Amino acid sequence: MFPSSIALLDTRGTAALTMRNVAEELGCTQASLYRHVRNREELVTLLVDRVIGPAGSVPPDDADRAGKAAWSARTFREHLRRHPGVVSLLRGTERLGPNSLAGVEYALELFIGAGLSPGLADAAASSLATFVIGSVHFNPGLDARDPEESDHRRQLYRSRDAAAVPLLVRHAETSRTSAATPSSKSA
Repeated sequence: MFPSSIALLDTRGTAALTMRNVAEELGCTQASLYRHVRNREELVTLLVDRVIGPAGSVPPDDADRAGKAAWSARTFREHLRRHPGVVSLLRGTERLGPNSLAGVEYALELFIGAGLSPGLADAAASSLATFVIGSVHFNPGLDARDPEESDHRRQLYRSRDAAAVPLLVRHAETSRTSAATPSSKSA
């Protein structure tokens, strides 16, 4: 059920994720599908959790806490970029399945282990997840590693009024958002 639903979501988007369309993809009736899930909301919750699962891979052991957080954020972002349709489905606690909860637990452990209080650790984990999800949602095609994209950004930054945006103009060649190899800088 999930591979077909994920493929449907990836190719046709969120609006196409209906019980009817999923049943058609599976070659079954809607009644058969309802034997496995109560409704579309449950299907979406299970689907989101299934898609998020592989993003929870383990970071390198030799990384410090900041390195592990950065590695995890990059891995989560890369994974979401492979399944951009799921991004619009990520919202609130009603969609927290076992994989999502494991990710929250991992983030809390990192931030509490770094010395933050549980409340601040929760806020930090939530902020990081929101940042990653938002970066995929609002910039789905942006890839700063693309030489053409990087060149366009450098040209844009250099062409601006230095009095209005002095830092963009001054650092057009070295800005992470315009650099050809952003992965060479630490996150």
